[in-house]
Amino acid sequence: MTTPETDLNPDDPGWVDAILARARQRLEEGHSVISATVAGGGTAASAPAEPSPAVVAAPVATAPVAAAPEPAPAPEADPVVVVATEPEPASVFAPAAAATVSADERVAATQPEPEPGGTADDDPFATLRPDDTKSGSKKASPSWRGWVEWIAVAVGALIVALVIRAFLFQAFYIPSESMEPTLVKSDRILVNKLSYKVHDVHRGDLVVFEKPPGQPKDNINDLIKRVVATGGETVEQRDDGYVYIDGTKLVEPYVAGGLTAGTPIRWIKGCANPQSETTKCQIPAGHVWVMGDNRAHSLDSRYFGPIDEHLIVGRAFVKFWPLSGIGLL
Repeated sequence: MTTPETDLNPDDPGWVDAILARARQRLEEGHSVISATVAGGGTAASAPAEPSPAVVAAPVATAPVAAAPEPAPAPEADPVVVVATEPEPASVFAPAAAATVSADERVAATQPEPEPGGTADDDPFATLRPDDTKSGSKKASPSWRGWVEWIAVAVGALIVALVIRAFLFQAFYIPSESMEPTLVKSDRILVNKLSYKVHDVHRGDLVVFEKPPGQPKDNINDLIKRVVATGGETVEQRDDGYVYIDGTKLVEPYVAGGLTAGTPIRWIKGCANPQSETTKCQIPAGHVWVMGDNRAHSLDSRYFGPIDEHLIVGRAFVKFWPLSGIGLL
């Protein structure tokens, strides 16, 4: 049993030691209570009894309690440039003196700086402008490639025109009145050179052909006439003035008056029938008999006989000049 503090005699030499022993005992009891409370998961509802006035007043020769070290100041955070479009919530760890960056400043910070000499109206997003040239640079001269391209286009067009003229179409000029009233002098026609590559020559076609051998040489090398009879047929002209093919009267609405005027049809060199048949001509195979629509003024098969189909250049199929007379033939 512990002796009460009032029973201690100050004159006793062990008085101080007794007080120190009791103080240590109480400290150990308080430590035990706290440890038991923490271990049990409860709260420290009761604390150790306060020291008596005698203990507080008594000088205690214990070691001074070291003061708790002050927390080290938090290091300053490096300044951060915020580039997000929406402001982030302030952090408890950010410095209190952090500056607020506006949205315009954040966008401007992400754009490249304008080159020297730019103006405030320059588009920061433009990467190329037509007038972006170095100061003092000379204006570029036309490239030689442009001339080469133009020459190539001209040569190509010439080649195409030659190919068309040689194999497809060709224009001709009417120099005489031999085809009136169908074609008059100065008319211009277009001839299809492919027609007789795909089909035979037909009666009634207007054909352009080379001047037959033996005809007078002049500045006209090609003639245009109408096909009247083809190979194997017999053409003749009777007393009534009309043309007959194998004994059948030929209807020719393109001839003025419907009658054959001028030189009549007769046997001529190149006909397949006997020369005794003076008023008719049988057309050899591969040949045609041609005559002008203006029979009184036409140099045709009545003078040079049937012509070889190999002399035919093509079939006239359209008149394109004058503009008022444009039409198919």
